[in-house]
Amino acid sequence: MALERERKYQIDMSTVQRVRALLVAAGGSVRCEMQRNVIFSPTPQGVLLRLRETEGSISGRELTAKQDRSAEPFEKVRDELTVQLGGGPVEELLNVLGYRAVLEYEKRTEIFFSSAVAISLDDVTGLGYFCEIEAIDPDADLGSVAARLSLSDSALESRSYPELVLAHADR
Repeated sequence: MALERERKYQIDMSTVQRVRALLVAAGGSVRCEMQRNVIFSPTPQGVLLRLRETEGSISGRELTAKQDRSAEPFEKVRDELTVQLGGGPVEELLNVLGYRAVLEYEKRTEIFFSSAVAISLDDVTGLGYFCEIEAIDPDADLGSVAARLSLSDSALESRSYPELVLAHADR
């Protein structure tokens, strides 16, 4: 298992453009992707299962198990385990094991990498724009990265994309 530590900000298009320009000027590597995410019913232990299919500079499929997250004031912190998948009917296998797809969402993302963090600019279908700052280096100061990008704590979003999709569907 790996520890996932991230901050997510809900932003508008002008902020996307401003942050993108800062990241391009900083010269980090970038990867563009279109992701289809299928969330399956949680395990009895509360573990969320996500099947992600990615098209872009790196295409593929992966299955991720995410445990309940801790209650940090600004950051989401939780254990996750990701397995890269080859071909085959993974969704059907999960159905045979008793898991059911409960929601699906797509996002177009640009991911900028440095040695300490990955910064994603996400356009989530039906939800809008988000910026995620995820620690690569366990000692990365996500707050200082957000400050350098002029991201306000008032724009912090503590909910996961599946939670946001469900909340949006309930409207």
